[in-house]
Order: sequence, then structure tokens, then C-alpha cells
Amino acid sequence: FNHMARKLAQQFSALSTMAEIDRSILSILDTDKIVDNATHHMKKLFKADLIGVFLFDFQFEGRYLARAYIETADPYTDRIIEDIEIDPEDAQNLYDNPEITVIEHGDQIPQYLLHFEKSKVQSLVILPIYIRKRLQGVIAMGSVDSDVFDKEEQLESRQLANQVAVALSNARLIEELDQLN
Repeated sequence: FNHMARKLAQQFSALSTMAEIDRSILSILDTDKIVDNATHHMKKLFKADLIGVFLFDFQFEGRYLARAYIETADPYTDRIIEDIEIDPEDAQNLYDNPEITVIEHGDQIPQYLLHFEKSKVQSLVILPIYIRKRLQGVIAMGSVDSDVFDKEEQLESRQLANQVAVALSNARLIEELDQLN
């Protein structure tokens, strides 16, 4: 009974957090603020030691250039923001697994997640972001504990990635309208 009560409390907390994420993410029209907000809520909702949001700028000959935003669980470490390149094989893996990819200890980590490998993550969830059926980015969450992301958390993280995709789509639409004016 106590276990069931804890599980229900956890689920209500997750639902409340997801509703808060909906309100905040969808009201923001600045890409950097959307990423800030999403990573803040993801750290609160999931047991992730590292969260990375990779937004693709453009594709050239099968290679993607992306802006990487990487947050650690350490409050004294600044967020890492850098431009990276995602090779065609890693991009193809994202196309082949459009929902969720889970990487456990011992599996090969994609090259663009080098910071995750250096931080010795044991469990990793990769969530591609699609806008208008085109791959536009990736959200990755890593934990130094193995088997930390259960099925329920994976589904919740997929839902959050979809919310981020909608918010990014709105922000890009506003940017395009501003450019037309």
C-alpha cells in the first residue's frame, strides 16, 4: 500500500510538472529560453546527471551542423554551449529510431555525445526532435546510474520532447515571419 501511495504521488507530481512545462514552453518564443526551460524541467522531472539539447542548423552532404546545449547536475558547472557536427551514420540512427533510443552501459555512445561518454554515464535516453517530419534536433539524457530510466520515464521524456518540438516550431515560425517583415 505504501509503495502504491508513493507511486501515485510520483505520478501526480509528474503530471503537475508536465502541465507546468506545457504552459511555460508554449508561451516562450525564444529558442535559447525554450532550451533553458526544457532542461530545467527535465532535471527536475527525471534523474538525469547530464541533459543535452542538440538543435540542427543545417544539413550538408549528409552531415548535420548543430548547436549543443549541455547541462550537468552540478549546480557549480556552467552550461556547455558549442557547435558540433553529427556524422551521417549517427543521423541515420536517429532516422531509424524516431521515438526513443536507450543506450545502456557497454553500448557504443554516438560520437556527438562525447561529453556524456566523458562523464561516464551508464544509462542514456536519446529522443529525436522532428518538426514538419524533418529531423531538427535531439534531446539526450544521461545518468551515471544504470537502469535509471524505466518505461514510464521514457514515455514521459518522449512526450516532453514532442512539447519541445512544438515550442521550437512556434519559435521558428515567428522568426520566419519577422524575417518576411
